[in-house]
Amino acid sequence: IPLSVREAASATLCAIVMAGSGTLDRYKGQLHEALRDNGSTIMDGVVAQKGIERCAAIIEESMEMDASPLLERQLAATMMYLCGIPGPRPQGLLETVVRLLASQNRQVVHCTTMAIWLLAHDERNRENLGDLWAIDGLLKVSKANSDLKLKEYIVSALWMLCAPLDDGRSKNAVRIAMRGGLQHIVAMLNFDFRESETYIPLVTLCVGLLFGMISQHQDIQIVVEQMCIGGA
Repeated sequence: IPLSVREAASATLCAIVMAGSGTLDRYKGQLHEALRDNGSTIMDGVVAQKGIERCAAIIEESMEMDASPLLERQLAATMMYLCGIPGPRPQGLLETVVRLLASQNRQVVHCTTMAIWLLAHDERNRENLGDLWAIDGLLKVSKANSDLKLKEYIVSALWMLCAPLDDGRSKNAVRIAMRGGLQHIVAMLNFDFRESETYIPLVTLCVGLLFGMISQHQDIQIVVEQMCIGGA
């Protein structure tokens, strides 16, 4: 199939999925209402046909062949919207999503990070993503990039991955601390938002993530108390 046809087909699929997705309404706290509309049938059908897995597989194939950044971006966006449907996902799919963090296509990494954020709303997905080194991948990307918007997405994903389980704790919070994440979070927390308002969203997210971590683990709190935050 010619590449131009594949690009056109992926753009059409992305538009169809976006129109039927409750992903955007999740941001407004209206997920359950959104999933009861007519678009639910479309989304359920695409997921049932392993649409997420297929999108991820084609992106990986394109990355290996350096074929089409446009195709990769469109499919990554489609995958992100599909991941907005609640529920646990197969481990193989989660492994593929984590691998996509290694993409050199910035938009693919953006969409993949948001896909992880969406997947992490499910408790089983949170546990599995932690086991599959998603924490390490997210921290590696954040440390290697100066893109503030991408850093915001990454901190949001880390915060969701650290959501406590039934016992009130999260192994992922410990993983962040053990992988040098505390130092990285505190470094971003010390960005001087007084000089530029563009830092405010990122600093706010870092505060939320850090508070969530120390509220679950006293050991993490003790370590954070030894760090210099905001010039204190």
